[in-house]
Amino acid sequence: MTTTAQTTADLSVRRSDQAAPTAALVPYTDRLLDDLVDFHARTLLPGGRKFPTSDVGVGDGIAGHVPGTAVVLRAGHEIAGYAALFAPQVPGAPGWHANVVHAREISDGSAELLWSHIVEAFHLHRPHAAGVGHLRVFESRAHDAALRAAAAHGFTEERRFHARRRPLTPADRKAPETPGLTTIGWDEVFDLGLTEQVRHVQYVSFLEHFGGLSKSPSAWEHHLRGPVFAPELSVAVLADDQAVPTVVGALLASRYTDDSSGVRESQAHADYIGVLPEWRRRGVAEAAIRAHLSRAVERGYAAASLGVDTVNDAANRVYHRLGYEISGGSAAFRLDA
Repeated sequence: MTTTAQTTADLSVRRSDQAAPTAALVPYTDRLLDDLVDFHARTLLPGGRKFPTSDVGVGDGIAGHVPGTAVVLRAGHEIAGYAALFAPQVPGAPGWHANVVHAREISDGSAELLWSHIVEAFHLHRPHAAGVGHLRVFESRAHDAALRAAAAHGFTEERRFHARRRPLTPADRKAPETPGLTTIGWDEVFDLGLTEQVRHVQYVSFLEHFGGLSKSPSAWEHHLRGPVFAPELSVAVLADDQAVPTVVGALLASRYTDDSSGVRESQAHADYIGVLPEWRRRGVAEAAIRAHLSRAVERGYAAASLGVDTVNDAANRVYHRLGYEISGGSAAFRLDA
């Protein structure tokens, strides 16, 4: 009997033979994890990554994929990328997603291998009722080969995002005080037992955000314990007029590796900036960002970064005012069943 994993692997090999004799997809196994770590250590990507170059960091980005859908792209003796399909976190939900990771310099044929594999895997595993499910992939808008492959398979651009970068200077070391607000680091958040308050701020702030980024309790615990979260760069904002410590805003950070310019740079990255609705437009987000920048300077970073929806005019104005300039862009691409 042919298993799903065998079917997917057979399709991968067949496509590689037809489309690009010098490039081939091979099924991912744990024995290839060290090779993927080496790939990330030596290879510039079209954009960047939040996870560290380690077996834990790279493995976390593959863990939980639909069995039989993870593949590695080999170009000769070198790894040039990999891809994996992920089912919705909530059973029965329509939103599937895929990670498609590749070097800055790959051919149209290699991009086609990765994208066609993901599309076939999606159609193989999704519910087969008509119109059930959609597939989402995030991709740098600077990589023409990947964009052509996405378009060829019927993906449409769903949302665009700015990458914003800000150089850091010694002046950023001292964050200005904001009347009525106090910023604290993650050690204090933990010591004061405020992690659930911070989760609530994140959940409320991103509840209607594109992509469903609000963290459930289980997803929150995974994030805090995972390799992406950078507690030393993260902060919470407390309201001074409350009888007990009350979190009204927070910034959750990561250590970002940016390859978009063609020269690798380590950046302090703001992943989530959240403010309770009733506390917006009162300087909470700016206080969190200023405290984050201060911590980044103290830890030797030369630049800070963040990503933001291009349509979020209010946030883009704030980030521009605080010195974050557009340095690149990405997009979410969607394929409907």
